Amino acid sequence: MTKCLFQDDLSKHAIDSEEQQAAVLAIADEDGFNWGYDPVHYMAPEGSYASDPDGCARVVEFRQMVQSLHGLGLKVVLDVVYNHTFAAGQHTRYSVLDKVVPGYYYRRMENGDICMSTCCNNTASEHAMCERLVIDDIVHWAKGYKIDGFRFDIMGHLMLSTMKKIQAALAALTLEADGVDGKGLYIYGEAWDFGEVSSNQRGVNASQANLGGTGLGSFNDRFRDAVVGGSPFASPLFQGWVTGLGTASNQFMQERMNGEACRDLLMEYTDQLRLSMAANLQDYHMESFKGGVKAGREFMYSSQPSAYAKQPWETVNYADCHDGQTLFDQVTSTLIVGFSQEVISSLARHPLGPEVGESNQRS
Repeated sequence: MTKCLFQDDLSKHAIDSEEQQAAVLAIADEDGFNWGYDPVHYMAPEGSYASDPDGCARVVEFRQMVQSLHGLGLKVVLDVVYNHTFAAGQHTRYSVLDKVVPGYYYRRMENGDICMSTCCNNTASEHAMCERLVIDDIVHWAKGYKIDGFRFDIMGHLMLSTMKKIQAALAALTLEADGVDGKGLYIYGEAWDFGEVSSNQRGVNASQANLGGTGLGSFNDRFRDAVVGGSPFASPLFQGWVTGLGTASNQFMQERMNGEACRDLLMEYTDQLRLSMAANLQDYHMESFKGGVKAGREFMYSSQPSAYAKQPWETVNYADCHDGQTLFDQVTSTLIVGFSQEVISSLARHPLGPEVGESNQRS
């Protein structure tokens, strides 16, 4: 059982106090919980959620969970992180692949160092047996655990050929032979194009620009940026379609754009949203706010075509996800400029909005 190393009453500290983080760090080496971004054994369910992490309980209980969710009419999508592992090398218990074939499973820079653009040790799906590992593991989860879909973390760091082989391997599964209809499983992910694989430097990667016609889904950041404004790499004070751009400009926007520029940007965002609502299709034609009818691929998102999909299921519109601020935080941060301290404190205490009772808590 995890021991308690922190006896202080955290409720007496300010919400932005460092004491809460200190309490977490005090037992970080004692508990088994983490944020799930530290892959070690791809084929094993996370043990910290099982009644007993040692032995078969994690396997049985995960299958029971999926079965119960299916019984409720829900489908289960598994977030898979094949783009990196938590550790590499020969001298740590958390390194696995380097102990199988040293140096083989990882992508390297010109100087021999392992690429770290994903955050940790980048795997190399362009290597045949690394690719085989990913494909076999996906089939393992589909057959053994009856997973209904797969959401690929940083999918753009895997080769497109790997993703197509995954599609083919799943499509070959049948109810009669495997207990699962593989053709009905949805595959989507973060098709961002960055790091050492950007612009197909290491081979054609599974990035947005390469997905049209494949049937692979990807998160549509065009929709996100138009809704909230700016981007994850810009100030959170930038406004978008639902955060007051052109209609209730905050001080940050007023200092950077005049009214006409704000309205033009709002209309540009409107075009992005309209295109996204039409599945972000390359060949969808619509009139732009400047006049004239254009194909989706002719609208621009920064320096690249806005539309990249050829089939509706190749784009996933979203306003916020697990990266960056929540939609609520994004909205309040754009409106918060000029608010009194009393209003800010009220928002902090009641983040869902006006107080309607003591049970009002943010999920």
